Amino acid sequence: MHILTKVLMVFAAVLAIFLSALTIAYSANTDKIVADFAQTQAQAEATKASAAVQVAQASDEQARLKSELAQADRRSAEVRAQVNDLQRENSELRDAKARAEARFDSIEGEKRVLTETANTQAKLLDSYRGEVNKLLASELAFRKRELELDERISELESQREVLQANVRALQEQLTESRMAQGGPGSGTLAVSTTGMRAGEPFQLSGPIIRTKIDRVTTDTATGALLAQIPVGTTGTVRPNAKLFIVRDGTFLANLIIVQADLNWAVGRIEKLGQEVEIRPGDEVYSRLTN
Repeated sequence: MHILTKVLMVFAAVLAIFLSALTIAYSANTDKIVADFAQTQAQAEATKASAAVQVAQASDEQARLKSELAQADRRSAEVRAQVNDLQRENSELRDAKARAEARFDSIEGEKRVLTETANTQAKLLDSYRGEVNKLLASELAFRKRELELDERISELESQREVLQANVRALQEQLTESRMAQGGPGSGTLAVSTTGMRAGEPFQLSGPIIRTKIDRVTTDTATGALLAQIPVGTTGTVRPNAKLFIVRDGTFLANLIIVQADLNWAVGRIEKLGQEVEIRPGDEVYSRLTN
């Protein structure tokens, strides 16, 4: 036999022995390998399930973290808005503080001015008080003198009233005497213009007098046209007073009082160049306007 064939046969025998050993070892370890594989597979499934649970937990945690992050973002935005508001409010407060300080300075200045003004006015008041005291003293002296003069005037007025009463009594006696000379029932006024007072006629002051003419006659001595009215000295009518004769709102003539008693007066009619007839019933006014 050839040597190479022998070598190959020996090699084949060695391989067969090695293969037999491997087969025996595989047969002996097959159950263990299957059990290990099953265990490994079970562990893989458990690991997979655990991984799935962890993934789910991680997803939930991620969602929670995202929600918290969103809340944190919103809270951060709110905080930023609050910070902006606080900054704006702080700026406004600073401006208000600056204005208040400026106003305070202005008030302080005004206060100082007012204080100085008050002091000046106090000094002026003291000066005025002294002047007023002097004026009051002068006024009291003047009032005292005035009271003395009033008492003297009252005495003189009493004397004048007595004299006027005497004059009126004499005038009434004179009028009665002249009327008696004119004759009873003659309807004429026996008043002479020679008893007129001297001086320019004057208008009466005070409330306006409204009356009417009672009688119209002519003075036999002078030819003057006379008119009698039912208002006398009690109605403030006095001799030489100028009244106005009016008919239907039209001025006719002046009436110059020449004699006045308590309840009647007689006056001279001045037509002022007008061709008018004065009749009883014509109106007489102390003034033409109020």
